[in-house]
Amino acid sequence: MSSQYVVDSVALFLDTIPVNSRIVIGLSGGVDSVVLAHALVHSDYLNSIQLNSVYIHHGLQSEADSWANFTEKFSQKHKLSHKTIKVTLASSARKGLEAVARDARYKALFAECEQDGYLLTAHHQQDQVETLLLNLFRGTGIKGMQGMPSLKFNPKNKVFHARPLLNVSKDSILDYAKKHNLVWIEDPSNLDNNFKRNYLRNEIKPKIRQGWSAVDQSLIGFAKNMQETQGLLDELAQLDLAKCNYASLWLNLDSIRNLSWARQKNVILFWLTNHAYCSVRFTQAIFEWLELSLKIKNNNAHAKRMAKDFTLRIERNLLYVLPRYSESYQVELKDFNPFALGFSETFLLTRLAVLKKEYLGKNAFVRSLTPADTVANKQLKKQLKSKKTNLWNRDRWPVLIVNSELVEIVGIVEI
Repeated sequence: MSSQYVVDSVALFLDTIPVNSRIVIGLSGGVDSVVLAHALVHSDYLNSIQLNSVYIHHGLQSEADSWANFTEKFSQKHKLSHKTIKVTLASSARKGLEAVARDARYKALFAECEQDGYLLTAHHQQDQVETLLLNLFRGTGIKGMQGMPSLKFNPKNKVFHARPLLNVSKDSILDYAKKHNLVWIEDPSNLDNNFKRNYLRNEIKPKIRQGWSAVDQSLIGFAKNMQETQGLLDELAQLDLAKCNYASLWLNLDSIRNLSWARQKNVILFWLTNHAYCSVRFTQAIFEWLELSLKIKNNNAHAKRMAKDFTLRIERNLLYVLPRYSESYQVELKDFNPFALGFSETFLLTRLAVLKKEYLGKNAFVRSLTPADTVANKQLKKQLKSKKTNLWNRDRWPVLIVNSELVEIVGIVEI
């Protein structure tokens, strides 16, 4: 029976994780997540894991309340700890509703997971095929054509995201649901072809299968080839990056200047993915700008490119990827995050660590430099320059205030 694929895939996943792992499953009430939850509850490993279900209430459908009620009752019936979380979707002119809802859903789900715990979602083989096709139509590269991984560690949340059913077909999931007389929710929005994934699923894929009946298996095989290819590229990038100096906000380009552009690009992508503070994606236009900028050997060029969520700069042969930040700020010293405000100067980071210990528990704030501070300290501009502070940080340098008194222009002048 094809339903056995569900049982075997869940058992294989549970066999690979530590005993007493805490698992959060995203339970939407659809057949995929209902089957995954049921298979987990009825597995031989149930007593060796901590299993919880979460329903994300987007408020997009009039039936959302009844769906929340359904998932709660399902969880109660199967003795699952359950939680419903309501999320508010931020409006975005640049992102579609699908993407905004997905981002909010994952943010909420990851927040429910413990460190080194597991988030489980019920993506299956057909979801993988749709993802590959959508990525292809968007003009993705090798990374996008790998599709979704069955297991991935999210370094930001320190949580593993697992998809135990990724190699299981939709037919096997339906067979399992029917065999166990399961009830599930049918989301009417899945028929709305205004959403690109639905249009692909409902209109495009059936026509593709008319000419290529084994297209799903072919694409899954292709994705595995791309995973191997990306693995080789990552190994090469590690070798190249080992020759570079880098930090969370910058990458020194000296050691890769003489490499081919394809190899330079590979190193930059690897650094961005694994070491950079900003979680960003470069468009083709940004890569074209970067390739051109790297050919310019004038150290006074001050190359700069603004994107929606970040800023690129090339300064003194360092590539900076900076978060979008406010020029003016005031933050409690204990909460001051220099990276979030675009500061990467080593002496500043060292001094801040000292000050945070020295003024722990005191009324201490860090604010941005003001023109009045500059007037009061006439040598300040020269001092900032002599410290080789980044040009764009000099007019907004951190100033320490304790009990409403200016104590220090951090790392530059003690008052």
